[in-house]
Amino acid sequence: MCRVEHATPEAARELARIAFGGSDLHDLRAAVAAVASEHTPERVSDVVLAVHELAVNSIVHGAGTGVVHVLHTGEEIVFDVRDADGGGGAPVVRPPTLDALGGRGLWLAQHLTDALTIDRAGELTSVKLHLRLKAS
Repeated sequence: MCRVEHATPEAARELARIAFGGSDLHDLRAAVAAVASEHTPERVSDVVLAVHELAVNSIVHGAGTGVVHVLHTGEEIVFDVRDADGGGGAPVVRPPTLDALGGRGLWLAQHLTDALTIDRAGELTSVKLHLRLKAS
């Protein structure tokens, strides 16, 4: 089962932490939709699809599980999808080819959000989806 932890007041910048595995994608999408609807209601569908694509990558190419950290920076909401790497290098965003059966997840996530950044430290891979908040 997908585990959602809401941030404590001490971690005011972290809005939620959502752990997931292979059988949790439905619950993950629901949890991401709930958080996104509070902060970027006009972009919920885009965020849910983008995070879903990254989670599938974590399950297929990583250790089979991961954690989404949802951060509020003041200017943007960041969905940081982290997993232990399955032994390969850092993922690379590549445009899909017409005959490819897969390989569109990172490219799609990049196009659904304002920015996508990839970090790798040791066995940990972190792919961040950045969504700018509208000025109030």
